[in-house]
Amino acid sequence: MTLVRYQKPRPRIFNNLFEDFFNDDFYDHVEKINRKALANVMENDNEVTLELLVPGFSKEQITVEVNDNVLTVKGEIKIETIDDKKRYNRQEFNQSNFERTFTLQDNLDDDKITAKYENGVLILSIPKLEVEEKKKKLINIF
Repeated sequence: MTLVRYQKPRPRIFNNLFEDFFNDDFYDHVEKINRKALANVMENDNEVTLELLVPGFSKEQITVEVNDNVLTVKGEIKIETIDDKKRYNRQEFNQSNFERTFTLQDNLDDDKITAKYENGVLILSIPKLEVEEKKKKLINIF
């Protein structure tokens, strides 16, 4: 008789990997993810530049507005009616929206904001207001 060391059975990690990963729960979770436009904010002496990553949108589907020093960027995609001639096993394209808000500093000129949309990146340039430097005053001490 030979003695063999007992090894506790290990769970099979890769058992039905693809079936577990791409099951209905996976797709339900993906549908619940809220789209958010990722942003980069850069500043120099003359302006603040805001870059938003919004791939898949056309410039007509994006709105930019300023109200009470709050900059709001919104995007909305609407997929039109589904073609009845095509037979889908799963239809996941749907309406996808995003909205981001940014509070503007008082030293920014919100009347001169410019926007450019290129290759899925929205670039907003917000110039700074020219501030006059105060002159030094010498105050006499009595």
